[in-house]
Amino acid sequence: MTLPVLTIRVRLMLASIVPLLGITAALAFLSYRVASTGMEEELGQRLVTAAGAGAALPGIEYAFDLVPGEEGSRRYANVLAKLDALRKTTTVRSIILLEREGKVLVPSGGAYRIGDRLHRLAFDATEFKSAVAGVPAASVMFEGRDGAMYKAAYAPVIDPDTKEIRGVVAVEGAARQFELLGAMKEQFVAIAIAGVLLMAVAMFFVARMITRPVSDLAAAARAIGRGDLATPVAVRGSDEVGFLGKTMEEMRAEIEGRDRHMQMMLSGVAHEIRNPLGGMELFTGLLREDTEGNEEAQKKVVRIERELQYLTTVVNSFLDYTRRTVPDPREFDPRPVLEDVRWSVIRDAEAREIELVFDCAGPAVRCDPEGFKRAALNLVRNAVQATGKGGRVKVTLSCGDGGFDLAVDDTGSGIPAEKFSEVFKPFFTTRERGTGLGLAFVKKFADEHAGTVEVRSEPGKGSTFVVKIPV
Repeated sequence: MTLPVLTIRVRLMLASIVPLLGITAALAFLSYRVASTGMEEELGQRLVTAAGAGAALPGIEYAFDLVPGEEGSRRYANVLAKLDALRKTTTVRSIILLEREGKVLVPSGGAYRIGDRLHRLAFDATEFKSAVAGVPAASVMFEGRDGAMYKAAYAPVIDPDTKEIRGVVAVEGAARQFELLGAMKEQFVAIAIAGVLLMAVAMFFVARMITRPVSDLAAAARAIGRGDLATPVAVRGSDEVGFLGKTMEEMRAEIEGRDRHMQMMLSGVAHEIRNPLGGMELFTGLLREDTEGNEEAQKKVVRIERELQYLTTVVNSFLDYTRRTVPDPREFDPRPVLEDVRWSVIRDAEAREIELVFDCAGPAVRCDPEGFKRAALNLVRNAVQATGKGGRVKVTLSCGDGGFDLAVDDTGSGIPAEKFSEVFKPFFTTRERGTGLGLAFVKKFADEHAGTVEVRSEPGKGSTFVVKIPV
């Protein structure tokens, strides 16, 4: 599986958003921890103070003489009234007076009777023992049956005369401020998300401002690679990207100058070669007339004419390949073009008894018509020359997704896999009289249209060349 390549724009956005997201999350976590810890400590201190106030209530020591069943006594009622008043004043959930052994004596806000054991002591045994030892303590936060958070505190009841610890006052209060903290956390998360989104939008435009000139330079480099040397490279700004654009423009101008000089030189070479070739052809014709009736001499003349024709073909093919042409893409019907290609190779195909099949049922295509014809002609001609007597060459044109595929399949001898990378190189040929420029023309056509050429071949079973041109 091939992983997607991250663009510079995405990398810039990730480089700014990921640290921001991490810092925001860390700040949110630390803020929540600090706030929750502070609130819990404040609540614990408040509950300890309430428990201490309950332990210091006057007359509370008389409750330690109560026994089970005395819930209706005056003593029980007096102590309960004081605890109820304190509970309302401190707005806690419950205040319960306990014996040293943990048994309930007077409960304010709890469904207990004298002698019952307080349920919370199963969880707060350490805090209760601390209070029995004379040190007030607060428990950890816990969730009640109603889903709310609570906290308990314990304070010792000291006899004012003997100074001994008679029992413990247990206070339980709701952590309502934690509900506010939860709401604040939700708001903070919403603000953080909104901030990250705004940062992402801002970084998108910043990254676009940075990467757009780079994308333009990449497009200019592709155009130069395709042979478009006439379009200047746009230079924007005076930063590093602008310097790169200026350097590319200088490079384009230098390449264009050398290319123009090369074209002039090639034109001169062609002129110097074609002139003597034309003279040779003329004198060959005269020689044929002079040797008329001499069969042996006529054979030599024909051989000379064939060699001259081959030399002319090589020179013309070389000049056509090296000539810089700008493709002219336009929409056209490919069927007449392929029909011309068929008529161009039909004589060679019939001479070899090769079956030619053209399958072109698609709609119009968009590309350079001359380049399309030359590419198709070279592919079909190579296929015919590579196919043995009685073989078959099939040409298929299929369209889809705005582009088209031109496939040429033959039943020839095939191409070894190690030669796939060489067949498109100029002057590479496996034939004794080949120029080695046919497939180079095909590759050039595909490159000019941002397309590709695929090769599928198996020695002894033939080859398939597919030109893929996108929209």
